Amino acid sequence: MNVLWRLLTHVERRSIDPFVGDRTLAVWSRQHPDDEHYPVLPLPTYSVPDRNAPGGSRTAYMTDEQYAAFLRESGQFAAREVARYVARPNVTPHHPSERDIRAIRKILAQCRQSARPRLQVR
Repeated sequence: MNVLWRLLTHVERRSIDPFVGDRTLAVWSRQHPDDEHYPVLPLPTYSVPDRNAPGGSRTAYMTDEQYAAFLRESGQFAAREVARYVARPNVTPHHPSERDIRAIRKILAQCRQSARPRLQVR
């Protein structure tokens, strides 16, 4: 009966197109196995001003809700910025240069840094 059900039931297949930044980093890593670059999840921490702490700030930990919002906000911002960078005429996602990889990593870091302060006030 299970075989008949599978034969007669319509199955919807969707292809998921990976994010262009992930594809570019994956191509680089395949082409340069000794210099692989993959994005890693950021730590769920941020700095809070504290006069009594060394350096004038202390590390605070995000709640699960804050961390989810941070990942969503920084990820959406990074997706827009990396897509804008890769769309430039001198950038080839299928054969990225070392300069392209450095730029993508810098964009990811900047997007995460810009999302942290907005998260703290919530």
